[in-house]
Amino acid sequence: MRPSSRLRCKTSSDRGEIKLALYSSLDSFSEFTADLMSRTVEARPGTLNVTFENLPPGRYVVTAYHDENDNDEFDTNFLGLPEEGYGFSNDAPVTLGPPSFNEAAVSVRDDVGETILSMTY
Repeated sequence: MRPSSRLRCKTSSDRGEIKLALYSSLDSFSEFTADLMSRTVEARPGTLNVTFENLPPGRYVVTAYHDENDNDEFDTNFLGLPEEGYGFSNDAPVTLGPPSFNEAAVSVRDDVGETILSMTY
């Protein structure tokens, strides 16, 4: 059996959906083009457990946003600032842009890689 990555995603609302994407390289993460898989789960307050299965060993970044209005878009204001919750694996900090691949990357080896992603609202 191939390894998997378990994610604990902390949210604060039950409106809409949580959209997750998995990136396996700096290039795909830089372009925000999920190159392996994406997942959508129903939002609910508290901690959501999500598993990405059958991953080859490697380093991965998970991103998430809370699509509270169900429009399938990550909404931003006229300045480009987020209007919906978002987060990155390892709870990687966001300053003037997304964290680096290395800050958010999770190592998946021969068993399971785990990370926490807390949504920022």
